[in-house]
Amino acid sequence: MANNTNRQGFSLMDILNFTGELSRGMRNGGGNIRIQTNDNGNNNNGLPVTGLGQNQQGIATTVVGGVNYNNTWNKGQTDLSTNYTASNIHLLTDKESNTQNLLPGNSYNRLDTSHTINNATQHRLNLVLDQKIDSSFSFKLTPSLTWQQSNKTENEMYNSQTPGNVKLNDGYSNTSSNADAFNFTTDMLLRKKFRKKGRTISADLTVTYNHSSLNGSQLSNNTFYNGPGSSIDSNINQMNKRDAITRDFGANITYTEPVGKRSLLAFSGFYNVNTGQSNKQTYSYNNSSGKHDVYDSLLSNDFKSNYTYSGGGISFRSNQKKLSLTAGASLQAAVLNTTDNTTSENIRQPFTDILPNAILQYQVSQTKTIRLEYNTYTTQPSVTQLQPVADISDPLNVSIGNPALRRAYNHSIALNVFAANPSRRTNLFGFVSFTSTANAIVQSDSITSFGTRVSKPVNTNGVDNIFANLEYGFPLRKLKSQIEIGSSVSYGNNVAFVNGVRNNIATTIVGPNLTYNFSKDNKLDLQVTASISINASKYSLQPAFNTNYMKQNYGIDINNYLPFGLSLHNEFNYILNTGRTGGYNTNIPLWNTSLAKAFMKNQRGELKLSVFDMLNMNTGINRSSNQGYIVDEKYNVLQRYFLLSFTYSLNKSGLNTKGGPNIRIRTI
Repeated sequence: MANNTNRQGFSLMDILNFTGELSRGMRNGGGNIRIQTNDNGNNNNGLPVTGLGQNQQGIATTVVGGVNYNNTWNKGQTDLSTNYTASNIHLLTDKESNTQNLLPGNSYNRLDTSHTINNATQHRLNLVLDQKIDSSFSFKLTPSLTWQQSNKTENEMYNSQTPGNVKLNDGYSNTSSNADAFNFTTDMLLRKKFRKKGRTISADLTVTYNHSSLNGSQLSNNTFYNGPGSSIDSNINQMNKRDAITRDFGANITYTEPVGKRSLLAFSGFYNVNTGQSNKQTYSYNNSSGKHDVYDSLLSNDFKSNYTYSGGGISFRSNQKKLSLTAGASLQAAVLNTTDNTTSENIRQPFTDILPNAILQYQVSQTKTIRLEYNTYTTQPSVTQLQPVADISDPLNVSIGNPALRRAYNHSIALNVFAANPSRRTNLFGFVSFTSTANAIVQSDSITSFGTRVSKPVNTNGVDNIFANLEYGFPLRKLKSQIEIGSSVSYGNNVAFVNGVRNNIATTIVGPNLTYNFSKDNKLDLQVTASISINASKYSLQPAFNTNYMKQNYGIDINNYLPFGLSLHNEFNYILNTGRTGGYNTNIPLWNTSLAKAFMKNQRGELKLSVFDMLNMNTGINRSSNQGYIVDEKYNVLQRYFLLSFTYSLNKSGLNTKGGPNIRIRTI
């Protein structure tokens, strides 16, 4: 695959073929195919899928190739799936942003323009071997190897001023980096069934190794104004190197013992150790030698962390005719050790946690289900969050780690309701979840009167979030149509610290949506959509900067099936942005159209002419509000282009085959 149309991932069918899930699903009757994907594609074994995740900022040119091999032997006893992919992505991003810093008595705006070029190359090799030794014993091996190389350059200009147009600073920063990363992970799952039904034992072993290195440079000039005719200049001309290694080993063993005909007890034990080391060395330019050979001890550091946790648990599982229950708890003892090799400082933090969990599911009927789930888990800080070395790649926004960070303890509870009536063509889906975090990791900002910010992660309480979603579909029989109506609501409490003062941030997002579908005699497919996203944020430190903004999206999608194998497709969306900073309330009409001709036997061939963004008005707009500041962004996106394509189906039934397996996608 090679393109300059921002298509950086594979299609859904590509993923199914690469992973072997399509063939496995067909052997099992075509149901319950699951795909795991990752938007950033860096930390798991999934493959990028086109159309998932956030819209890409910038314009990408992509070259991707891959090969896969899937097979079974010994009457299905041995199942092998392997794939190798290689990709190169050239991404060009031009961005303009306006940041409103919400500070009591010291509020200011920062304007940025940046030009970034990023070249990334990746090689990935995956293997899944599922081997049944006999009817009672099997193992599954899933190794994965990834190598990445990237080159990035960024040129940025910025200035900050108060609401009264008093300039605080201005400057520019040119940075570049060359990075390499190697990642290897493997998982071995051993499963053994005993003669007594329900009595099993399984063991899961996981090993991960990641090695990354980076060489970077920075040239920047900054001017800070402290009154009329008075200013201070600050120049940076540095080279830096970072070398980081993380290792992870985990072992888990589970034994189940039946209790009666429909219940069992599960006993588990686990041990996991994660070590990380990061060494950053920075050198400033020496005018005398003409080289970067002046060691900067303030921006250099050698740091190591070790996080070990172990324990065990017990759970009870029961599957009755309509009711199923899983409930249990585990005891986890953890120790976080950090060592600053530069200063010879050591910090040791032990934790002992009880982690309860429960799942209750009631199957009212085959198409009606109620599920309640409660879960607890801990999250340890990363090496970057722990390492006490400054990142000055953005001179006005400096970040530094905190070796005293503690692990976070998370609670989550979720209720899921699904009900469908196929004969009446109605469906109802409801979901509500609540999460709360103790010792949550948040940002603490120290901000000067010159408009510079130094951020450090700290622990705090009072961070929680609630999310609810309700969708209902029903037919309009007289109009031969279908209506889908619903809404999502989220409310979050976040915390930030500004110059040592706590800032409570409450964010509410409401998103109603409506979809109307109409089809007629294989001649016309019509879909009309409407959605609104209403965002409101409140800040305890600066109520005057409480914000309300809205995004509306109205669309129509029409497929006309014409004589002689012709089909005409039109898709029009009108996006309205209101309540943002001046210059960022852009209204975007986006019209895509295509005309296709099907031909050859069984319509196995298709010739199509497509036009993307017919009106040439596509614009990238984004707003984020958190940690005491609001950011409005404009960035370059792909605009109008024409595409002539030919598609040939290797399937004898042609391109118009409908149906297929039930596909479920899980994004992380």
